[in-house]
Amino acid sequence: METIIASKQILENLFKESTQDYDISLLNLAFKLYDEKIPAEKIKQKYLSEAVIISRIATQQMSLRQTSLLSILLYRPVKSSFVELNIVEAKFGKSVSEIIEGLIKLSKIRSGNISGNSLGTNAGMRVKPNKLALQSENFLQLLLTVATDIRSILIRLAIRLGTMRTLGEIEKSKRLEIARETYDSHAVIAHRLGLYNIKSELEDLSMSYLEPVVYRQIEEQLRNSEKERNEIIEIFLKPIRNSLKTNEISTVIKSRTKAISSIWVKMKAQQIGVDGVYDIFAIRIILNSNFKSPSQEKAQCWQVYSYITDLYRPNPKRTRDWISAPKSGGYESLHTTVFCEELNRWFEVQIRTTRMDDVAENGQAAHWKYKKGDAKEDKDVSYDNWLAKIRNTLENRSHKSLDEYFTQRAQKIEHPPEIFVFTPRDELRKIPTGSSVLDFAFSIHTEVGTHCTGARVGNKNVGLKYILSNGDKVEVLTSKKQSPKREWLSYVQSSKAKTKIRKIVREESSKEAENGRVILKKKFKMLKLEFSTINIRKLCSHFSVTEDDFFAKISMGHINMGLIQRILTTTTSKQVVTQPIAPQKREGTTPKSDLLDIDKTLEYYFAKCCNPMRGDEIFGFVTVNKGIKIHQIHCPNASDMKKNYPYRMMDLTWNRVDDAKIPVPTIKITGTNRVGIINRISEIISMEWKIEMKEIRASQLVKNRFEIVLKPIVKDTKQLDRLIKALSKLPEIQKITRSK
Repeated sequence: METIIASKQILENLFKESTQDYDISLLNLAFKLYDEKIPAEKIKQKYLSEAVIISRIATQQMSLRQTSLLSILLYRPVKSSFVELNIVEAKFGKSVSEIIEGLIKLSKIRSGNISGNSLGTNAGMRVKPNKLALQSENFLQLLLTVATDIRSILIRLAIRLGTMRTLGEIEKSKRLEIARETYDSHAVIAHRLGLYNIKSELEDLSMSYLEPVVYRQIEEQLRNSEKERNEIIEIFLKPIRNSLKTNEISTVIKSRTKAISSIWVKMKAQQIGVDGVYDIFAIRIILNSNFKSPSQEKAQCWQVYSYITDLYRPNPKRTRDWISAPKSGGYESLHTTVFCEELNRWFEVQIRTTRMDDVAENGQAAHWKYKKGDAKEDKDVSYDNWLAKIRNTLENRSHKSLDEYFTQRAQKIEHPPEIFVFTPRDELRKIPTGSSVLDFAFSIHTEVGTHCTGARVGNKNVGLKYILSNGDKVEVLTSKKQSPKREWLSYVQSSKAKTKIRKIVREESSKEAENGRVILKKKFKMLKLEFSTINIRKLCSHFSVTEDDFFAKISMGHINMGLIQRILTTTTSKQVVTQPIAPQKREGTTPKSDLLDIDKTLEYYFAKCCNPMRGDEIFGFVTVNKGIKIHQIHCPNASDMKKNYPYRMMDLTWNRVDDAKIPVPTIKITGTNRVGIINRISEIISMEWKIEMKEIRASQLVKNRFEIVLKPIVKDTKQLDRLIKALSKLPEIQKITRSK
């Protein structure tokens, strides 16, 4: 009970300190909801303790105030269904309820491997470097679309920072995943919003778990060298202080050490040790004077620069004038790197005024562009303009708080033209709003879209028509048997998907039409009907279809073959006979005849699944684009073909087939291994039966057993059977089988 009271007291103090015109009755109302709606004291204390941690970060490092603190306090009770969101809106206003709603939505979005960090082997680089900026920007846009109030994102960052500060208390198996996600996404977003100090802390905390050995080594080196570093800084600064004092310039001089994660990134990039990072610390000279105009500030900074460069030799290539031309977002500072001969080392010096330092130190200077250095990377102007307003609020002291800014000017993202969804590998993809599963499948790859049967979104299976939402994680389901249908065009809206579907449907229709022509021609032959232009037109007229559609329907089994005979046979049983239709020629094929009942212009080949040979009972299967495939009657695939495609089956018998085209059978012989047995087998086949061998392979299975695989070039099954019978008489042979 005492801890609950203490937490409430801390929250009340933060509430009062952060907001001048605070309404304490709202805070008390929130506490009352806790007492009424959360019966378990343990849960109540847990939520209040979390609220204290997050509120401290939000107020002290983000300048968030009353509305945000109420949202933080009520977030967990609403998310856990102790308090309903409509009650929050009724008692605390729409802003609070919208921030909480945004927080709940954001909690369901996992960033995954969106940016690919630059840490070591544990963290890994998971996305190609040229995709990093785009993935990070896409993820930020997703967050901004889901959470219409920027404060939801800021609070989410505060929650993650609180989590990282206490990550050691979390289950060990989850720490690495949380740390990696923090480095890849939350630190990137903090940087993007200009919250540099938060960004650095998130990166350092993440690295302490992702690269613990390296982190401790750098940390220890910095700690061990701290005394020496301070002594070096004092030696370097002494002449500067004397010069500034002589010229009556009031300043505050600070030194800052580079973040451990930043040191590690530079060490890896330049292949150097900690000692090789010359800007491991920087000297910051802050002018205290009250300047009446920017020109006075600029002049004073350059004057200090001249004093320093009179003392130490500057490196012109390392001088950066961000006073004359401030960075995007308002970052102003004069940087130079000078060499101290006494210490034999380079020093980075930053010169700025109190105002400039206030902007830079608190992260309101859009450091995301300071690091990236290229404003052209922001391709989405509407989002960038909106973010610019938020950054301006952080920079502009005339606004009392973000809460007031959003209360006075309700900033909302209009219905976005795109949404953002994740692949199973957590790659972020941008697709048009209203896109279906099928749109998404074609956005990945044409083959994925072509064979798409549906998807798993979250934990449920959905169909092709399912409309995706922001933040969905989509696993496309495919089947080799699936192919695009004409009705798919009504399921998609992206031009890419429509173009691909139309093209594939046209190609498939052409193949089906060609296959249907083959089937119908065979049927006409069986019915002793003439395959003529008039007959085909008469049938097309009867079924009210084009010639191509008619042949396609034949191929798909949509037209009863018995009906065709009745249509074409008159009452006097006189057949309609005209000039036969010339068979369609297919590029790249030549006539291959030799089988009875196969048209001389058609292509045929033998199935490898059963390797039929002369003497076997066979049947033909009409394929879509490869002619006739010949199988044994007892082929293991025969039953499936008969069940699914009975209209493609053809009765065949052997005729004048070129022996060179017939597959060579394979037989496998196993038996007892004795000296000379393989030679004896070869002698029977070659010398006694005069049969040539295409291939022979022998292997010893165990110590006293052997296996031989033969491919004898025989005329037919009768000759093969006689050969097998002769070999079976050898006492060493136990089994001879013909492989299918």
